[in-house]
Amino acid sequence: MHYDTASAVHDQRQATLDAAWRAHPDRFTRRPRPPALPTTVWINKPAAQPTELQNT
Repeated sequence: MHYDTASAVHDQRQATLDAAWRAHPDRFTRRPRPPALPTTVWINKPAAQPTELQNT
């Protein structure tokens, strides 16, 4: 994700899964797909921000 290679790696995984599916369709119930790419990536995820306290 940090070097903008995620799409290329995802595409390569799909190509590998497609080749396995074509070679052995009896092993799969449907066409395999790699996991979806994450939308956010963290090395050290920041702590959640506290919500404002309501006056009681």
